[in-house]
Amino acid sequence: MRFLILLAFTNVLAAQPGPPAFYDKSFSDRYCVEIPEESVFPESTPLEPEVVVISPLGSSTVRVVRTDGTMIPYDEAEAHITVTSAFGDAIYFTSRGFRTVNVQWIGERFLFINKGIGHIVAIEEIYDIVDKKWLVQQTVSYRWP
Repeated sequence: MRFLILLAFTNVLAAQPGPPAFYDKSFSDRYCVEIPEESVFPESTPLEPEVVVISPLGSSTVRVVRTDGTMIPYDEAEAHITVTSAFGDAIYFTSRGFRTVNVQWIGERFLFINKGIGHIVAIEEIYDIVDKKWLVQQTVSYRWP
């Protein structure tokens, strides 16, 4: 009997081989979009406190203002992202339809934006603020056991 219990237990612990994540463009309608000028929310829109992240050497700053996730459903959520840097004019983005949005710097030149869409799906984006172009915009689906 102990042998059968041990055998059953080892089969439960053995994970099926496979990639931990799958990358595609399935949520491309929720990717950040560069816009020509700063966008402002209507005064009545409930907002979370703005988040400001300064690059490691202090030459660039990203500011994120987003709708309040406790009052607005995530499929209607919106964020306005402003990048200011020593490399040129300000850059503006808007994004919609996410649960969470996190920004961080990769050195002084690259901005990494990660938006959670659900429990196992996210959007990962990397923007080059010098050349003003997207290097990566992709959807990642994490493997669910």
